[in-house]
Amino acid sequence: METNLKDYICTVPFSDVNVMENKSEYVCCKDWMDVDIANKDKKGTGWTSKTAVEVRESMLDGSFKFCSTSACPHLSTVTKSNVPVGPIIKREHFNPKLYNESGPKNIKFSFDSACNLACPSCRIDFIRNSEFIENRTLNILNDIKKDYGTSIETIAMSGYGDPFYSKAFFKFLQDFDKTAFPKLSRIHLHTNAMLWNYLNWEKIKNVHSYIKTAEISIDAATADTYKVVRKGGNWDLLLKNLKFINNLPLLEQITFSFVIQQQNYKEIYDFYKLIKSIVVDKEIYFLYYSIQDWGILEPENYQKMKVWDKTHPEHLEFFEVVEKLRKVGDKNVSISY
Repeated sequence: METNLKDYICTVPFSDVNVMENKSEYVCCKDWMDVDIANKDKKGTGWTSKTAVEVRESMLDGSFKFCSTSACPHLSTVTKSNVPVGPIIKREHFNPKLYNESGPKNIKFSFDSACNLACPSCRIDFIRNSEFIENRTLNILNDIKKDYGTSIETIAMSGYGDPFYSKAFFKFLQDFDKTAFPKLSRIHLHTNAMLWNYLNWEKIKNVHSYIKTAEISIDAATADTYKVVRKGGNWDLLLKNLKFINNLPLLEQITFSFVIQQQNYKEIYDFYKLIKSIVVDKEIYFLYYSIQDWGILEPENYQKMKVWDKTHPEHLEFFEVVEKLRKVGDKNVSISY
């Protein structure tokens, strides 16, 4: 039965803003949308812009006209299963009071691209720390404090680079000023975990109480695959760091993400088993989603990576591995492609 999206509302545009490195502000992840929803009028903030209002209206009228049902992992799951997931809820459960005109409750820092890895799914080469990137990030952070500091309750960083590698983000964590964010209750780290070790953790002591959740991107279950899909990474060091992270008492929940592609799909099930064997003291979730074409992949390479496509020569093998994982019956596993 086809899902009627008019029965649902996505709450993200009413509570979240995603800030990019060109200072564009999105009330959703721009890669999950079919059109550019950046704030173009530049009047006030992206939160109050005409574009943001139009996106919210598309949720209220049930059209979802800006959204990609294939790229958004939440919307993709709903359209296939007719079951609410993540921020997408039944319309009758939506509370209009969720929206605060003064600013977002949740903000995602996606404006620092500096990273210690060069994953082919994300970039064509390493993007190192530089004076330009650091200064740009610090300037945007100052704007965020000024525009949204009093409304923000959660911060997510970063999903584009790595918060432990970025000089500006790491400095932000080291010198965190809680008076600038009086309502803040949580900082969510999205990291490759290569630099999440005891030494660096001790350097950001003053934010330990805020860091309750994290997402760790790995994309592999073996050292050989890891060095291909996570260029610049060290498998043994990663496993060592995961054991350290498992023992952090204030960290409550971890999501482990896996970008599905031709180079790693055979390890989908093995990845699940590996993480379950290492991380035993946390609430854990698994997020598997297909690699997206963000304009950095050659068309022929992207087609080769799309093992979920029915025309791909390995698509039957892919579905067999996915079915093996689904048979485990773990409700904390989400797979979208």
